Amino acid sequence: MNTDKRKSHRFPFMAIASLDMIRDGALVSVSSLVNNISYSGLGLSSYVPITEGSHVSIRVRKIKGSDNDEIVDGTVAYVIKRNDSYYMGIALDGELHPDRQPKLYEHFFNTLRFSRSYH
Repeated sequence: MNTDKRKSHRFPFMAIASLDMIRDGALVSVSSLVNNISYSGLGLSSYVPITEGSHVSIRVRKIKGSDNDEIVDGTVAYVIKRNDSYYMGIALDGELHPDRQPKLYEHFFNTLRFSRSYH
């Protein structure tokens, strides 16, 4: 039985992302979609499987209200194959921080405040 190890609640979030990693000694970049975000992780979908435990650098693009990409680093915590694509949970190396990822941080905490106002 799998147990949920998440430290914080995840919220829907749609963005385009690029995952960079070292594979067989070479830098590889994989396109993906961000499905959700938490204070310490991201949920991504891709047509390319990434090995569980791989360290990745994620460049998140098309963040609402920003022309800049934001980068987060993390480790692939799990991979689930769904039809022709793969859903991946990424555990971030550190929590979102307003100095390093201002738009991701702002989006997450605005969503959290909005969610709490309805409970």
